[in-house]
Amino acid sequence: MKKQASTRAHRSFLRSKRIPGIFLVCLMILGLLGSVPDRRIGQTTDQEPAKANAGTLALSTEAEAAKSASIVSSGKELRGIWVSVFEFYKIGLSNKSESTFRKNARKYLQTAKKNKLNSIFFHVRAFDDCIWSSETFKVSKYIKAGKSVTGAKAFASWDEDPLEILCEECHNLGLEFHAWMNPYRVELHSYLDPGKASNRKRVLKAVDEVLCYDVDGIHFDDYAYNADSYMDTGNRSKKYKIHLSAAKRRHNVNLLVKAVYKKVHAENEAVFGISPQGNFTNAMESGMDITQWLKKTGFVDYVMPQLYWTNNYTSKGNVKLFSQYLANFTSRWKNKKVRLYAGLALYRAGSGDFGDKGWKMRTTNLAKQVKELRSKGIKGFVLFTGSNLYDGGAVKKELQNLKKLL
Repeated sequence: MKKQASTRAHRSFLRSKRIPGIFLVCLMILGLLGSVPDRRIGQTTDQEPAKANAGTLALSTEAEAAKSASIVSSGKELRGIWVSVFEFYKIGLSNKSESTFRKNARKYLQTAKKNKLNSIFFHVRAFDDCIWSSETFKVSKYIKAGKSVTGAKAFASWDEDPLEILCEECHNLGLEFHAWMNPYRVELHSYLDPGKASNRKRVLKAVDEVLCYDVDGIHFDDYAYNADSYMDTGNRSKKYKIHLSAAKRRHNVNLLVKAVYKKVHAENEAVFGISPQGNFTNAMESGMDITQWLKKTGFVDYVMPQLYWTNNYTSKGNVKLFSQYLANFTSRWKNKKVRLYAGLALYRAGSGDFGDKGWKMRTTNLAKQVKELRSKGIKGFVLFTGSNLYDGGAVKKELQNLKKLL
């Protein structure tokens, strides 16, 4: 994690319109700007008295120590969980007041901490929208239902917007916060065309805005050339099909990937990674240039394939699909400066679906998978999906068995 007085925190402070301009100028003249607390980093408000916030504002010793280096860059084991927009309602983050949002977010993050997780991969941009005070992007309907306005207008009455609160609450608990973004998706089956420069510019705008917050990383998932139709951000009424070779698709995606990597590292603190689907061939066909990313620097800091199977795949349970798919990535992992992690399917625990007998056979699948990852030199995983932390039954048993290893 990063120091509270980071460059991005000050950029966030300067962009905040809640501090009168004259006061800001006076601070600059006096040379005191560098020591002024960022309003985005835990000042008390009229709505939240100092007494109630005392525990929140005092960072733990663990959090202070963790800020010196990110988990990814330090090589510590990454233990994360994805929280998607489709779960905001279940964990109490949809259509709430600022104080209720903070309370429910804190409760959820404390639950993650109790399960010995150290990183939260939180959905901040799912459909070319936002959960922060943006003047450019519309607010996510999953956090403010029925609001067809910009993030800035949606959170105008909030002292700190959702992204500010989440970063703050994570860091107070010693957790890292990674901003999960769908780069191209606008609608469920319609995406921005990755080959258009105007679309890359729009995605980079979103990345730049998020980097103004105290995030520990930018995280992309596997949506690129997976849509039924595509569009240019300048003319969204015109949708079209795309017919390109896999090599051209990867080239177009890499134009954005390299630009994001450069932008993120210009900040000198955050990291950037991508989570492609676990089927290596399908991922490469859809524009994920995994071979290059695991071989060279300048693309990503980590690759995190979604390996959502057990080693008892099919109705007979005789296909070791997890190990087979994992090998497709480890065999191409040439540059150890790029981390290799794995996305694991907590949500499938106890299920008889997905053509995967293993999830019904036992509740030690995740523990076994983490042991296998460690044996391959892979120091990290992220669980899908976030709201499962509140579930019982097989899911709870899987978590309990996993927790024994952490």
